Amino acid sequence: MARLGHKKSRAGCIRCKQRKIKCDEKRPCGACAKHDMTCSLTASSPSVCGAGPVSLVSVKRRSSRRLALMDDLSLVSSPSLSLAATGWGFDLGLMNHYTSHTSSTIPGADQITWKTQVSREAVSHPFLMHQILAVAALHLASLDDDDTPLKRASLSQAYRHQHHAIRGIGAAVDTISLNNCHAVFAASFLIFIGTFASVATAQTGTPRHLDAVLDIFGLARGFGGIVDSHHDAIKRGTMRALLECNDDPPRSPLVNEVLGRLLAVSACLAPDSLSSETRSVVEVAISAMQRAASSTGSSVELNIAVVWPMYLDADFLDLARVRHPAALIVMAHYAVVLHSLGSKFWFFENLGSALIKEIIESLGPSWEETIHWPLSIFKEGGLGNMGISISAAEFDDLPVS
Repeated sequence: MARLGHKKSRAGCIRCKQRKIKCDEKRPCGACAKHDMTCSLTASSPSVCGAGPVSLVSVKRRSSRRLALMDDLSLVSSPSLSLAATGWGFDLGLMNHYTSHTSSTIPGADQITWKTQVSREAVSHPFLMHQILAVAALHLASLDDDDTPLKRASLSQAYRHQHHAIRGIGAAVDTISLNNCHAVFAASFLIFIGTFASVATAQTGTPRHLDAVLDIFGLARGFGGIVDSHHDAIKRGTMRALLECNDDPPRSPLVNEVLGRLLAVSACLAPDSLSSETRSVVEVAISAMQRAASSTGSSVELNIAVVWPMYLDADFLDLARVRHPAALIVMAHYAVVLHSLGSKFWFFENLGSALIKEIIESLGPSWEETIHWPLSIFKEGGLGNMGISISAAEFDDLPVS
């Protein structure tokens, strides 16, 4: 029986009914608006009661591994799933997906660090929790080749969480200390991965992948500064495993070829085609790649992809942004390394091929001979000779000098 003086709401939204609170029946209602939740009273919101069971028609066509991964979010993967922020239930599924699956795909440390230590650190640092959920959502989206409601919702949630993470880490860096440097370090690493994944999942040309990758390089340079400023504290803390890659990585025929080709190209560039200042910037960038290749770690290719951007000067990024041919030639060789990593790490998948296509569009015909080797690697599947699988069909329409 309703309380005296209290008018029971019978047309309230579903969330208010579930929470057993009075709904003001506005569209959206005040409670949902206050908590930034989807309200069932809005015209565009799907009916939770009428959503029905999760459709498994398309899922049954997938492998058992993919089915197991999708089970993490089975409670919120309705075909009518809203593209808006889906609330704590969705985030709970993302956290389960992170600890069950995503944490084992992240390089740089053992799984215990990513699964347990980083998750525990995130409890006290919301910006780290946001980035964990962002990476988990991006990983989940990468598992679905089709444009499904779940994939769109995962990407929407990923971008929302990453936005909050970047804002939070910006504020944390301003007051970085022994208390938060471990969380800042872990979040920076995950933002680096998340931004690569965001670019890799973006449609071709939206945004332009080259500019987006250069933005990531800017983040990487800042990440390197964080490591340098609190290296000793981080090495003694919960994130120390990320700095304990002491073994020399195995030799890489691909990286050796990339470096050899770049040195040859640099030596062959006509003195009258480049100013002394530009030539110096390019040579420093190539030297930085050699330095990254010699860094300790589990993979030389991964060192090139992740460590090299930390060593780059801002002058090289400026050259690449204005599409200077000399900088683009270096980036074309970097794209080959990214492509080789795409078969190993989901957040690099398809990124190398997207980069090389944009570079080809920016370089004029006079530079085709200079970029012949990277292009032939993509077009002819030359990575296969180095033990790396590559599909060349998508490059059949591109020229090779």
